[in-house]
Amino acid sequence: MATIPRSLLIGGFRYAVEHGDGLIETEGEHWRTRGRLVLDFGAKTSPDRRREVLVHEILHAIRTNGGHDEKTQPSTDEYKAHMREVENFICSLQWGIVNVLRSNPELVAYLTGED
Repeated sequence: MATIPRSLLIGGFRYAVEHGDGLIETEGEHWRTRGRLVLDFGAKTSPDRRREVLVHEILHAIRTNGGHDEKTQPSTDEYKAHMREVENFICSLQWGIVNVLRSNPELVAYLTGED
């Protein structure tokens, strides 16, 4: 079985991939700060869900690296509604991205290949 990488290069920044204490009962909790992606899975978390959570946090890191850092924004109702929209959008992408990459190994080979 493949394992989660210990670090990832995302937009020129190295992120350590860390694991939480595993005490949760849900399918997966996760958060990130610049330089860290922390993934915390319960014992019942499936391998596919673990992949989705990792991609979810990668998408947040890409967004943050692009200048959209959630932590620098005001805590207003309008901003909170915007962040719920962002979270819903990222959630809608995470499964699709994992599914496309897993279903199309030739695409992964093309994207990671040398010209």
